[in-house]
Order: sequence, then C-alpha cells, then structure tokens
Amino acid sequence: MKKCSVLFALVPLMAILFSCKGGDAKSEIRQLVKEINDQCPIDYDYFTCQSAAIQGNEVVMNYMIDETMLSLDLMKQKPDLAKKYGGSSIFNENAELGDLMVKSGLGFTANYQGSLSGEVVTLKFTNDDIKEIKAHPVSREELLDWEIQATNSTLPRQLDYVTTLVSLSRDGNVVAYTYEIDEDELDMSMMIDGQDQMRARIADQIATLNSPTSSAQTFMRLLREGGKDLHYIYKGNKTGTVLEIKFTNNELLDLASE
Repeated sequence: MKKCSVLFALVPLMAILFSCKGGDAKSEIRQLVKEINDQCPIDYDYFTCQSAAIQGNEVVMNYMIDETMLSLDLMKQKPDLAKKYGGSSIFNENAELGDLMVKSGLGFTANYQGSLSGEVVTLKFTNDDIKEIKAHPVSREELLDWEIQATNSTLPRQLDYVTTLVSLSRDGNVVAYTYEIDEDELDMSMMIDGQDQMRARIADQIATLNSPTSSAQTFMRLLREGGKDLHYIYKGNKTGTVLEIKFTNNELLDLASE
C-alpha cells in the first residue's frame, strides 16, 4: 500500500501554476490555470484535482482527498501547520516559482473534500503568507515530523489479514514503523525464522522507489538526507514477541543508488 504524503499534496499544482518565466505574471497564471482546469480531473497519489480557476485575486483549486490515506482532522486541528508545511513545499520544488507568486500579487485557496465524509477543509494563502513562507522556510527535520503526523492521522490501518500498521514514530535519528501481527493467522516464530528473506524483500521495495514525485520516495529522501535510520518493528498481538528489522542510513543511501 502506498504511503500517503500530505506535504506535497497540499499545494501539488502550485509548482506548475507559477513556474512560467517572463512576460506578465498574472497573464501567464491565467493561461496556466485555464490549461490545468481543462485537464481536470487530474489524479495523484491519493487525491484528485477536480477544478482550477482564478477568482478575484486568488487562484482557487478544488481537490478530492482519499480519506483512507489522509485524515482531514489533521488539517482541521492544525491549520497553521498545514499551511506552513504545504506552502514551504512550493519553494522546495522550484526556487523561482516563489518569486513569481510574489510578483503576481495573487493569493491561493485550496479546498479539500473528503472522499468518505464529504467534509470540506479550506487552506488560504495570502500573498503576504507566501512572502513569509519564502522568508522562513521549514527545515528538513520539521518536514519529516509533519510527514510522520500525516501518516499517523490515518492509523491504525489494516494492510492485510495478518498485518496492521499501528504507528510511525521517531526517536532521535531512528524512524520506525510499528506493526501488529495477528498471531491467530501467523506464528511470530515463522517471521523470526524468515527474517532474512523479509529484510531482502523490504530492501527491494525501498530500492524500487525511483519516482521523484511519489510520496514514498519523498519520505525516503527526507530520511536519507536527514541522516536517519529506518526500523520495521513487528509485534505479536498475543505473545508480545517482537521482530525488528533495521536499515542504517548508509544502507538507505546504498539502496537509493542501486
């Protein structure tokens, strides 16, 4: 199952929207918004852009969010953080687009409708917000913490009839996925006996995350660049038996080059 990423979902099309060069910024934005709207619906990792328009002094985009992958409650409970991290992704994607946004004088509004609840959460960026975000970008550490919060907003999540992802956590330089194993379906001793094969399969999965725009690859990049290790912890729901599979940061870097 794909790991969701709220960071690059919050303003996914803004990099396209404001990346044009030369000419009048507002004229170029109007043309790009029209082109984007003509392409809608546009599907991404776990959300769909349904429409785009310029309304007054704002670019307005409407999205449908897969609520099995991202909880709207996180955005409702922490709107300032959502704006901060989502807005900063603009400048992480393309340093030039921030300048064009400032020059255009336009704000940005993103409306997110939940696929299950039908609820709508709105994030609004004034032009001053955009200037502030550019002047004080969030750090890699803050981005990683946001990714962890975003993932935890949808947990626990049953992955198959045996495995439930219960948490994603960070302790210093170690980031860990923790899973609960249904021991009525699988004996933990079998997992322990087969841990070398499990580790090899996980390594293969990490190595094949080669799309620079995928949310899982974005998460792995934050781990690699931030010097983090990655652990997978499997715990039996009856015996409490634990199997931990560890990847050092050097191993993550090596897997990225394969």
